[in-house]
Amino acid sequence: FIDIGTTGIPKYQDFAVKLNFPMKKGRLTLFGIGGTSQIDMLDSKQNEQALYSDEGQDLYNGSDMAAAGITYTRIFSDRLYSRISLSGLFQNCWTKIDTLDADINPHRWITHSTKEFKLSANWMISHKQSSRFSEKAGISIDRLGFDLETESFDNDLGQLVKRMDFSRSLAEGNKLVR
Repeated sequence: FIDIGTTGIPKYQDFAVKLNFPMKKGRLTLFGIGGTSQIDMLDSKQNEQALYSDEGQDLYNGSDMAAAGITYTRIFSDRLYSRISLSGLFQNCWTKIDTLDADINPHRWITHSTKEFKLSANWMISHKQSSRFSEKAGISIDRLGFDLETESFDNDLGQLVKRMDFSRSLAEGNKLVR
């Protein structure tokens, strides 16, 4: 009941899970986290005091993310352990903007989407020499992929036109696809 300058109400859902399985000489851990969010700032539904939407535009903005993985920790002694992890990540951020005509009818003006994919593998060994000195060594390997897409309305053609379309899948390595 407090006017914060917009009728845009964020909508979101999320979850998180972590499962630990103790073993004789170590621990197996499964983990995951994810969420989705969206906020619509609609000039077509605003009053004159709207602070966050441009006049004559409806803005839709959202994001999605998920990450999951598995970790195995091997304990050799109270001073020496090793850890190996495998994980994956997905992120998607998007925006859609509609312009409004004189009768407040929406017309798509721009769409933009950015997606990121990541696979990771990590190994680490840790040795504690004393309460003040420890040493760690390891290796990390990441594999990245992405999609970048933008369309905007072209007045001459009277339709949405792709302005940007770059991607790199996880399987393609260093090859960039346009």
